[in-house]
Amino acid sequence: MFGILTFLACLTSVTSKRLDIINLPIGFFPESITLAEEWTVYVGSFGSGSIWKGDLETGEGEIVLEKTNGSASGLAYDRKSDYLYVCGGFTGTLTVYNTTDFSTVFSYNLSDNTTFVNDVVLTDSAAYATDSFQAQ
Repeated sequence: MFGILTFLACLTSVTSKRLDIINLPIGFFPESITLAEEWTVYVGSFGSGSIWKGDLETGEGEIVLEKTNGSASGLAYDRKSDYLYVCGGFTGTLTVYNTTDFSTVFSYNLSDNTTFVNDVVLTDSAAYATDSFQAQ
């Protein structure tokens, strides 16, 4: 099977250049998506923690960060720094990658307990992540 990235009909009707469906790599298990510059998107894999970078106009893309264990369950792109913030799901981590070369800028362990860090939002001065298993 393969993952399919599907966009809401209202979005595609507003901007006719966007594709309705973009095929992702076989076995990718997409979980989160964030818009970067122009038509660029990043999609995280729940099954491996890999990151796919694609173009919404053409549907072309590639895995830019290959991982074999972990999860990329929540993504946020910071336009000011060109950094990608990635929630690690059951690993309890929030990792920040430089999108020019996908080197790790920072990695934070947010919990030592049973955890599922699954979403992140950015402000001008901070990143806030949610943990589905703990009210914190």
